[in-house]
Amino acid sequence: MDFVVEHQGRLAACEVKAGDVRGKISRSVRSFIEAYAPEVLFIVSSKSYDPLKIENTEIRFIRFLELGGLIKDWVKK
Repeated sequence: MDFVVEHQGRLAACEVKAGDVRGKISRSVRSFIEAYAPEVLFIVSSKSYDPLKIENTEIRFIRFLELGGLIKDWVKK
């Protein structure tokens, strides 16, 4: 995991990939979700894809330029 944001006891995580992840998650990302149960996990890559949900974690596939605004919106919840 590249970085984790904790706000008022809630976790958001971010994994950054250089190329196209094709809407799939790695084994290490799945292990992180099982261990820490973040509320949301952003996977940043060259393309965006439809979100997934694993257990109680929303997984959002986004492009780099979207990250700052999404983190800001998440903190405001």
